[in-house]
Amino acid sequence: MQRKSLRSRIFRMNVVLVLAAVLLFAAYGIARVQRIAALNEQTNMAQNEVIIGTVADSMLEMTEANFRAYVKAEARVIDGEFWTMKHDLEILASQVREVLEGAEYTPSAPIQPPDPSRAGQLTLQLLYSQKADPRNPALREQIERISGLDEMMMEIVEGGNTLTDCIVSLVGGASIAADNMPQMKVDDEGKPLYFDADTRPWYIGAVAHGNRVWFSPVSRDNFFDEYEVMAGIPVYVNNKLAAVCGGSIRMRELSDIIASSRLGENSDTCLINENGVLIYSSRTEGELGMTYDKLKRLRSAGNTELVQLVDSALEGNSGFT
Repeated sequence: MQRKSLRSRIFRMNVVLVLAAVLLFAAYGIARVQRIAALNEQTNMAQNEVIIGTVADSMLEMTEANFRAYVKAEARVIDGEFWTMKHDLEILASQVREVLEGAEYTPSAPIQPPDPSRAGQLTLQLLYSQKADPRNPALREQIERISGLDEMMMEIVEGGNTLTDCIVSLVGGASIAADNMPQMKVDDEGKPLYFDADTRPWYIGAVAHGNRVWFSPVSRDNFFDEYEVMAGIPVYVNNKLAAVCGGSIRMRELSDIIASSRLGENSDTCLINENGVLIYSSRTEGELGMTYDKLKRLRSAGNTELVQLVDSALEGNSGFT
């Protein structure tokens, strides 16, 4: 009886030990599984963060690349307009130089003063400054020589959509203009108005900046109530200033060109010349706001980041900032 009781106790003890071992193994297994699951979850979260970060970086890079490519493409369109303007004036200046230096020429019909009856027609018109002497033989010969370039001047204006006019202003005080608004150059009695070309920003700037095309800031036209960007290039004969060739693009035409290149409703475009002076801006307020009554020099702005951006652009750099 005692042996049987002893066996029973031993058996129960073994069962308890086995159950305890099973329970410990199960607990360890469950803990192990939970730990592995936690590690998997952490790994998945880390992987997701890496994936999300990579996708976000890729999308940002792609967006920046697309935006940069778009801006460059539109800048090339606007630059093309100014390149055409510059090229036409350079060719005109070279021809003016040749005929004033004494090259053979074929005079055209005498250039007449502005005729208001020809409003809307592209014509060549002769204007004098207040200091000019229309009877001066040397000046009259120069005018006659320039008259031989009539077809070229008409083609510059008529052949493209950039220049709305072109002009050759002689140092002696005579100007030959090609445009379709002769009626704006006469007074109420139909007499031609004086045109002092050497007081205009495009003339002064061209002479000050040497033998190249110079673009003036926006200014009001001499004869009518329109704002324009004017370009000028000096002509030298025997190292002396003999004339300045000029041409203009009206702000409404320039605005149309730039408006077509804007990236959505929340973008703005501005143009600056090589001196950092704002030539055009689609904004009307703020640091990049366009005002026609005074020059805005962006390189002397109080905003350091804006100055750095302008300096970088004027150095020929492009980028995203």
